[in-house]
Amino acid sequence: MRLNDLLEGFEYSVVQGSIDIEITELLMDSRKACSGGVYVCIVGAVRDGHDFSEEVVQQGVKALIVQHDVSAPEDVT
Repeated sequence: MRLNDLLEGFEYSVVQGSIDIEITELLMDSRKACSGGVYVCIVGAVRDGHDFSEEVVQQGVKALIVQHDVSAPEDVT
């Protein structure tokens, strides 16, 4: 599936990268991060998913869906 297809109908802003990329999975658990995945950073009551953004990118995640800014390599959407 392409990321732009997944996001169809949602209101969002692209901070960097392209949404015209092939993705394999939608993830909310950083322990399940995989190559080609999209990781959704959620601010929870106990942990903030944004804290794991660098870790999941190192595991091959190609895109991050965030609520606030995070640091990511230029090739990560």
